Amino acid sequence: MELQIRYAMNGDISIACAAIGTGPRDLVFIQGAISNIVVLWENPAPARKQT
Repeated sequence: MELQIRYAMNGDISIACAAIGTGPRDLVFIQGAISNIVVLWENPAPARKQT
């Protein structure tokens, strides 16, 4: 599954977000102030495909 990242600007700050999968609930994961969504996605645990 390819991660499609979207970006939003808040002043000089760029905020990245990605939506994956389908299901009855939405889950919002907020990492610390400094993080990288691409690096997180490369970790097998959060990136594994859910069925």
